[in-house]
Amino acid sequence: MDNIQHDLIRVIRGKKYNTRTAKLIASRLSTGVGAHLYRTEKGAYFVAYSTIWQGDKGDTMEALSIAEAQELYSHYTEEVDFEEAFPTVPVEVA
Repeated sequence: MDNIQHDLIRVIRGKKYNTRTAKLIASRLSTGVGAHLYRTEKGAYFVAYSTIWQGDKGDTMEALSIAEAQELYSHYTEEVDFEEAFPTVPVEVA
């Protein structure tokens, strides 16, 4: 199945987000729709939504707080481990 991942560039609240230059950290796929969670080189998080369905909203992008990104990460398929996805978040040994 196509991973429904497209190259997207958007400016959101004065900041440029680019799927080509950001690190893919997690994904969620369903029939014809993909959601991909990214971290930029500067540590900002965003999710890019892609679809193959015509007449739908099309490809969109949303900037996220680190807490919102962590919530999505916990529900998506991990592409990298937590420490790589969230390098500024301390992880304690249980």
